[in-house]
Amino acid sequence: MKKVLLHADADSRTLGFARIFIFAIVFTHVFFDRTLVLSYLDSALFFPQGILKLVPSDYWIGINSVGFLLVFKILLLYFLFGAILGINHWFLYASYIGFAIFLGIEKGFGGHVDHRELFLVYIMFSLSLTPCLDSLSVSRSEPPDEKNPEVYRAAMLLVLMVPILEYVYIGIARLFIGFPEVFHPDIMKGWILHGMIRPTRFPSTGIAGYYLSHSWLNWTLYFILAFSTVLELLALLFPFLKEWPKRLLIFSLMGFHISIFLIMNIVFIENLAVLFLFFNYGPYLNKCLGLFLEKGKVLRDLGHRALLNFKYPTSEKAD
Repeated sequence: MKKVLLHADADSRTLGFARIFIFAIVFTHVFFDRTLVLSYLDSALFFPQGILKLVPSDYWIGINSVGFLLVFKILLLYFLFGAILGINHWFLYASYIGFAIFLGIEKGFGGHVDHRELFLVYIMFSLSLTPCLDSLSVSRSEPPDEKNPEVYRAAMLLVLMVPILEYVYIGIARLFIGFPEVFHPDIMKGWILHGMIRPTRFPSTGIAGYYLSHSWLNWTLYFILAFSTVLELLALLFPFLKEWPKRLLIFSLMGFHISIFLIMNIVFIENLAVLFLFFNYGPYLNKCLGLFLEKGKVLRDLGHRALLNFKYPTSEKAD
C-alpha cells in the first residue's frame, strides 16, 4: 500500500463521507425517477432484466401496478436514507439489493441496464464490505472508533476501483471489439445523431446540431473518440498519481462527461459526481468537522452552565 497514493491519509471519516455521498446520489436518482408512469403500460410488455430473470413469470403480474411501484419506491428510499444515516449494515444490504431490483423493473419495460447505473450497485456493494459505519453514522459516536489507517486506505481503494475499472474496461472493449472501425468519423456522427433524437432526462442543448452543420468542426471527430479512449485507459493510474497529475486527470474526465452531454445528449451525472471522491478531501473534511464539533461543544457547555445556574421560581406558601 506504500505506492498507493490515492487517499493516503484516509481515516474513518473519509470512508464515512464516501458512504453518505454515494447513497445520497442513489437516493436522489430514485426519488426523482418517474417510475410510477410504468403503471400506464401493459404488464405483458415486461421483459425481465438482471436478477429479475430468477423470478418466475407468474409473479410479474401487477409488477407495474401503482400500489406496488409506490410501496417499493418508498421502502427503497427508506433503506437508502437509513444507509445515509448509517443505522446499521442491514440498511446497506437492503439498499443495493433493492436498487438492483429497482433498475430491473425500470428497464424491464424498455432500454437496458448499462454501466452508468450498474457501477452504483457495485460501489454500494463494495461499501457494505468496509467499516464505513465507523464514523459519521448514528450507530457510532464521536470521536470515531478508529482502526488501523491501512484499513481505511484499502477500503477507499476498493470503493474507487469500481469507477476506475469501469473506465478501463470500456476503453479496452472499444479497442478489442471495434478497432479500428469504431474510430471512423462516421461512427461518431451516427452516435451524435442518435443522441439528438433519443429522449433523456435533460433537454437537448442544440450544440450537437450546430456541431454537425458546420463542416469546419467535423475534423475533430477524427480524434475525439481516440482521446476519450486514452483518458479511460489512464484512469488505471489513479491510485499511483500524485496530487496535481491526479487533479488534471479528474478534470479531464469531468470535461469528457460534460462534452458527451453537450454533443451526444447522453447524461452521466452520477459518474461526474463520483469523480469528486477522487479528490483528497480528507483533511478538509476533518477540519470542517473539527470546527463543527468544537462549536457544538462550546454551545453544549454554555447550555449546561445556563441550566446549572438557572434558579427555578418557588411558590410562597400562603399565610
